[in-house]
Amino acid sequence: LIDARLWSKIISILFFILALFTKETALFLPIVYFLYRWLVERKKILSQTNLYLLTGYMLVILLWVPLRQSAFTHPLESNIYDLIRSGLSNFPATLLYVGKIIFPFNLTVLPNIIDSSYLWGFIALSIIIIILYLSRKILHLRGVIFGLMWFVILLVPSFMRPNNEIMPDFLEHRVYLSMFGLLIVALEIGLKNINLTKRIHLYLASAIIVGLSFISFFHSQVFANRIVFWQNATTGSPSSPLAHRNLGAMLYLDGKLDQSKSHFEKALEINPKEPMAHNNLGLIYLSQKRFDEAQKQFESEIYNNPVWETPYFNLGLVFYAQGKNEDAKKMWQKTLEINPNYRDAKSALSTNI
Repeated sequence: LIDARLWSKIISILFFILALFTKETALFLPIVYFLYRWLVERKKILSQTNLYLLTGYMLVILLWVPLRQSAFTHPLESNIYDLIRSGLSNFPATLLYVGKIIFPFNLTVLPNIIDSSYLWGFIALSIIIIILYLSRKILHLRGVIFGLMWFVILLVPSFMRPNNEIMPDFLEHRVYLSMFGLLIVALEIGLKNINLTKRIHLYLASAIIVGLSFISFFHSQVFANRIVFWQNATTGSPSSPLAHRNLGAMLYLDGKLDQSKSHFEKALEINPKEPMAHNNLGLIYLSQKRFDEAQKQFESEIYNNPVWETPYFNLGLVFYAQGKNEDAKKMWQKTLEINPNYRDAKSALSTNI
């Protein structure tokens, strides 16, 4: 029979596998675990148990890395330096998250650093520091440090954006797991002493629950439909090319070409290399039979995004509409070179050429 202690290690590694294949943030869970063993349980980092677990975690990661790479047709090329650089440059977003946890008033579906205010973050951080200072005699220092480290470490993956051509966003749901670190801090400074049989504690807890319920209800209206969602994105993050591009796409699907065109142009004004924006703008020109303008947009998309098959197919449509059948054929063949399963390209080649 397997020893109970060995079973616990096997189960720990099994759940690490499940977590890792669910969300990449799990890469940082072993760090949190060893911090807990060292800070809270005061165990030696290099104990036999920890070494067994560390070996298991490393073997899982070594298996996971090539599998992850194989899952992408065109994986983003990056190195450790790029990841660290992007993590450090985006680290100020920690203040945005702290502010939204304590004061969840300024919620938006696509927040970024440029369009967000640090004010609530500074106020929230100041309150946390003051409470920690006032509670210094009763708090469990190691537990507080562990909670703060939990919060920061599990936010780190959200900051690693090595692609400089894409504006980083800091979606609010990414803080949910990390937020438990601040809950641990709250427990260590007295939250665990709350007694709901006391009227003041009950009233305070009820007020918080009611307040958060109202905030959740009103924020849920943002998700009513795709137009409302992306309108909120452009209102809350007007500097985001992604927000304008996607609102333009939603308006295009609704047949509102003039409004759609203005948002594609705004996205390209912010970022001339915004993925899909040139292609989508080209589709509008193609629908209006402005073939020369459509061709320029599709060619720009191909130049910026050469591994995406769709602009090649659309450029083929432009050539075909102009009677340039051989040029159209080359574009559709190129489409199939990139994506052999592209049905429309197969159909176009079989019926039109």
